[in-house]
Amino acid sequence: MGKIDTPQEFRHSELRSETSIRLIRIHAELFRGDISCTLRHYESDTQTCPDYTALSYVWGDSTPTHTIYINGLVYRVHQSLWEFLSHVQSKKETERTWFWTDLLCIDQAHHSEKNEQISRMGDIYAQAALVTSWLGNRDKTVEALRILVDISEGIGTGCEPKYAWRSSESEQIHRACDQLAFQEPYWERV
Repeated sequence: MGKIDTPQEFRHSELRSETSIRLIRIHAELFRGDISCTLRHYESDTQTCPDYTALSYVWGDSTPTHTIYINGLVYRVHQSLWEFLSHVQSKKETERTWFWTDLLCIDQAHHSEKNEQISRMGDIYAQAALVTSWLGNRDKTVEALRILVDISEGIGTGCEPKYAWRSSESEQIHRACDQLAFQEPYWERV
């Protein structure tokens, strides 16, 4: 009987300095049917650090439920992060984008690193080329935000939004969409 090949688990290597960060790139193609990423170290205060997108999101249930591969090794992530990674991976434009996300870019098992990196999060977000807020794949929230964007794009531009209502109706829709969107746990994080 042949030996079953069990993939090794990913372990973070130590950061080189106090200004080091890890960045992750999501591959466009799946590996063994799962999301695959490359994780690298960079000095955040140098020209060699690429532009990156910092991810802001709510962990939700932090129980790891999905497998991804980092540098060819197995790593387990929770539902919320997996949804984001899956969404980005499906766009197939990921090969050019570096991301910073706390769960993957901070060694969660190394308490002194975790504390040091958390204290630097303001700088990490400030140095990012872009910050993405992930609210998840909830249909009601997505639709409410689409309506909000459509309304706001039509206001003051002279363009007719897709949803054209009288001013009083528009205000009611704004309030309803705001209430729906801001019920998300994400907005409680501030």
